[in-house]
Amino acid sequence: MKTKKLIITILSIAVIALIFISLILAMNVNTKTTGGFPDDIEGESLTCESHSAKYPFFANNNGKSRYLKITANFYDKKLNAISLAYTLYYDTEDQIKASEAQNHASMNISFGENGLGSDAFDINYSMMSDSLKTVLYINANDYNTTSARYFMIDVKETKDLPDTIREFNKIYNSQGFSCSTTK
Repeated sequence: MKTKKLIITILSIAVIALIFISLILAMNVNTKTTGGFPDDIEGESLTCESHSAKYPFFANNNGKSRYLKITANFYDKKLNAISLAYTLYYDTEDQIKASEAQNHASMNISFGENGLGSDAFDINYSMMSDSLKTVLYINANDYNTTSARYFMIDVKETKDLPDTIREFNKIYNSQGFSCSTTK
């Protein structure tokens, strides 16, 4: 009986060892990735800021102060993405809540009037202890005359849309923004 238990134990250990060795060998498989990477891609961003600009789609811009920041990212001199962050500062939590309700509603009404869904452009409303911060974002595929308006670019035709960092800079500077570029 003892011999039988010993044989079963030895066989069990041998099976476990074989399974363990098989797993180790299976994990040692080399993975090769092929394909070409493009040459170095040159990235540049434009950041434009204002403490006086009012966001035209908001029903309530009456905070005690405001901060509007637009960032446009370019790769190989082509627009890749653009974001807008608008912060309104208030004295009380009730003012923040009221501002969020009014401005959230006015944005969705505007989106609807322009054939967009509610909360378009990945819009996000954040209520902080002293402010309401709203952030919108689009990538280059969604950049058109309709979406551009929400990023403070008001043009009638596609051919008039800015597409270089210089053209964006010129439009935002003409609206009183302070702009800088980084590579």
